[in-house]
Amino acid sequence: MKKYNLFLAFILIVLAGYFLQPITPWWSIAVISLIMVLLFQLGPTKSMVAGFLGGFLLWGLVAFFTNNANGGILAGRIGNMLGGMSGNLIPLLSAIIGGITAGLGGLLGSLGRGLLKST
Repeated sequence: MKKYNLFLAFILIVLAGYFLQPITPWWSIAVISLIMVLLFQLGPTKSMVAGFLGGFLLWGLVAFFTNNANGGILAGRIGNMLGGMSGNLIPLLSAIIGGITAGLGGLLGSLGRGLLKST
């Protein structure tokens, strides 16, 4: 079972994030990642990877489908506000921000668990 903990944590981060993000703040993906890492007792590297990939995939897909639903109008305007960036890069930028946020949440969970164990 330990072999699949990384994959299960990744999948549960995506699923929990998908259902909870619409009703929670944007940074809740970090808390979700932290909780999943604590449940599956992942090490620091695996927790960062699971969190980053989960947040990246979730935020990237949501941004991609939202961008397609409105014809790229909002992403184009946001790109203009960010110094003329292409509207097509905005979903990628969202995915990177989501991945970093979730990855750091997972890393915090893993390192915090290790810190509590040592005391």
